[in-house]
Amino acid sequence: QQALKNPKIGRLPVELGIPELADIDDQDLEEEADVKTSMDGKAVQLAIELLAHGYAKRHVSGDFNFKVTGAEINVSDGRVLSATCQLTFTIPPEACNTSGAMFGGNVPCITDIITTCLLIAADVKSKGEWVYSTTMALNSEFVRPSRADEEVIIQTGIEKYGKIMIFTYADYFLKGEDDRPNPRTGLYSCNLDRLLYRTRHQKYVTKLRLQREMIPTNRAKAIWDKLLVLLGKSKLPVERKSNTSTILRSKL
Repeated sequence: QQALKNPKIGRLPVELGIPELADIDDQDLEEEADVKTSMDGKAVQLAIELLAHGYAKRHVSGDFNFKVTGAEINVSDGRVLSATCQLTFTIPPEACNTSGAMFGGNVPCITDIITTCLLIAADVKSKGEWVYSTTMALNSEFVRPSRADEEVIIQTGIEKYGKIMIFTYADYFLKGEDDRPNPRTGLYSCNLDRLLYRTRHQKYVTKLRLQREMIPTNRAKAIWDKLLVLLGKSKLPVERKSNTSTILRSKL
């Protein structure tokens, strides 16, 4: 959230649908009173949110308006050691069935989107490339229903990143009216008594690696370039800079 609001990251051009990145001065960021996480963490948050909005627009009904509240990816020598992410969203009425509850088919779809976005960010941060993976198993447990306009917290992460298999999870919790994020971390607490859905996503790592010359369109190439910049794998020049202090999330 802080990353999206920070003027040093820039605004979102409508024609590209991706954020323009200004040069970021770490010292200036440390002086901001409302900055609670490292710039590295903010970049990961923005990258995952950018990907999630793009995927959701294609594959699910309604505007889920994913908001990343926190993300962390730990890498060493090109290996992903761990990755976690927390998101929130409001259930749109279009995603609900005739009883007013969210259609159950949205749950595995959202899990696939969120865990895949986390994997992409982890791959780019650790290897500087997009490692293709395909779903082998996706299990969902429906504990209780959720309804239109309710706010949901997703706690997701990579449990194990092996040579040929990746094990991820995504747990869904109902956000209470009085719930407030931790003032230090910006994260919400997830209480088991508010558990909605529990999902596990197992993926097979293919041998295919996405390189820039393989990307078919200029718009997709631009998004790829921005991800590399966000996650510290490139120092590509930025064409335009802006001092706009807010970003309209609807344009994402």
